[in-house]
Amino acid sequence: MEIILALDSYDDIFDDFDMQDYIERAISADFVNILNNRIKKINIKEKISIVLTVPKEKREKNTEEIIAKRLNTHFANMAMYWKDKEKEIDSFASRLVLLGAIFFIVGQILIRHFVPFFDEYLIIPAWMFSFYGLDKFINEKPKAGVKKQFYELISHAKMDFQSQDIYSK
Repeated sequence: MEIILALDSYDDIFDDFDMQDYIERAISADFVNILNNRIKKINIKEKISIVLTVPKEKREKNTEEIIAKRLNTHFANMAMYWKDKEKEIDSFASRLVLLGAIFFIVGQILIRHFVPFFDEYLIIPAWMFSFYGLDKFINEKPKAGVKKQFYELISHAKMDFQSQDIYSK
């Protein structure tokens, strides 16, 4: 599947406020959002090719190679980040649910064997930790998974630059 984006210049790919060389510049959030919207719109799950069209008079082969490398590096790094983030959410949510269960068990032991008023003080954090952990599993993990899937898909995409005159006919 091919996604075609028209650029006025190579700078359209990068953040407007970052004036470093192309190999170090930050990728524009608008560029990433447009890619994400195109992929969602046509529901791509297989390998894709991203074609970036540039006016013929502005094309520079060496610059295009640098930019393609920068994009692939950025997307691979972001895929790794969201993969790690997904694991981090799993770990944190599991610990919260476990902590909630421990508070609940300790509260029940204290009620049965010692002082009954501990139930009030321990049942609230037990439920709070449990629900907060479940919230992480239910709400945050799927969001991280979607971002991970997006970045994994585009990190394996073939980047190709072409002249705009090819597509304007």
